[in-house]
Amino acid sequence: MDAYELDMYREVIEHPLSLPPEIKQHLDLTSGKNRGRIYRMGTPRKAWRYQSESGLSSKTSTKNLVGLLNSQNSWQRETAARLLYEQQDQRAIQFLQTARVNDFNAIGRIHALWSLHGMKLLKPDDFVVAVQDIDPQVVCHAIHLAELTDPKWLETSTFSRLAEHPNIHIRLQLAFSIGAANDMVRKKVLWRLMKNATKNETGSHRDANVSPLMLTAIMSSANGVQYPLLVKLISNKAMLQSKSGQVFMTSFVEQMVKRNHDVEISSLIEFFAGQVTDGKANTVEETVFRIAGIRSKTARRIVSSPMLYPYFKLRFAELMQSAVDVDEKIRVRLEAIRLLQLSDFGSLRESFTSLLKVDQPIEIQLAALDVLCSFGDPRTASILLLRRSQLSQQMQHAIRMRLMSRSQW
Repeated sequence: MDAYELDMYREVIEHPLSLPPEIKQHLDLTSGKNRGRIYRMGTPRKAWRYQSESGLSSKTSTKNLVGLLNSQNSWQRETAARLLYEQQDQRAIQFLQTARVNDFNAIGRIHALWSLHGMKLLKPDDFVVAVQDIDPQVVCHAIHLAELTDPKWLETSTFSRLAEHPNIHIRLQLAFSIGAANDMVRKKVLWRLMKNATKNETGSHRDANVSPLMLTAIMSSANGVQYPLLVKLISNKAMLQSKSGQVFMTSFVEQMVKRNHDVEISSLIEFFAGQVTDGKANTVEETVFRIAGIRSKTARRIVSSPMLYPYFKLRFAELMQSAVDVDEKIRVRLEAIRLLQLSDFGSLRESFTSLLKVDQPIEIQLAALDVLCSFGDPRTASILLLRRSQLSQQMQHAIRMRLMSRSQW
């Protein structure tokens, strides 16, 4: 491969803004703009041989241009592809379609597909052949081209069956591209991709962890159909109990929370209520707390809903006992305080204010302070100012920093 070096020629190389006006007025800042050099560096025997050896030019026949798509020389391949696109010779279809199934190498077959796309000559039959190609890269390009040409083609069995393909690169491209299909097809294909997310080349599921790229691809295409997929995931116990199932469940919940659509949040509340009934309250607690890290108002809305509040009311009472119990381990108390941020300000104001004392461990004081401040209630400032003088220098500094962080305080 040759290298090119650009030699810019300017009498003044400094940026105009860096020059004082009294100096700049005496200079011609554009002097030398008509000069410069481009150096091409390569071995002497290869110099300028591409065009002379191939005879490639704008006058080259369409048939020969198609043949050069299979060249081992990248310059010839790319130049031939460019000329085919520029000329838009519709007669090229007969050669390109032949090239797809003939003796072209994988790169040549990919160039043929893209050339058909550039001339708007791609047909469903082209994809039927391309998705059966032995080279995974050709199949990936075919999926991408179907998405670009007409997303409705992705809704056919030609592409949907690729969700079971053993090659992860093909499944990954399908996961990204299927987002352009309609909701019904997306749900079916994404569900199959979720089930096969950990499948390796041999067809087994030894790799328990979902590839971050596959997770990103599936979640990007699941926009708007997260809840139906979540319901299907919950109904499949084997999938739900797997490591990949837990990853997908958490990701769907977090994505729905970020969207913050009323219908989806109501659906989440129903889902969590069913989880509590099924004895999975611990999972619900952890998930809701994770939601609080994304959108605290949404987390409190979920907790205070009629379907979940009876459970959380009892749970908060238990957590409060642990939080204020001086004989309890600090780790347990901190966890209780952490979870109590999902409660409401009025129910924990008095108890948490009592934790702001010098006889409490500093970790407990700081945790209680963070939870009180997380509500943004105007009464918080008065409480902290009354307590501030009775606390250590470290706590006084922490209170001062939190009071200054909110304009209403």
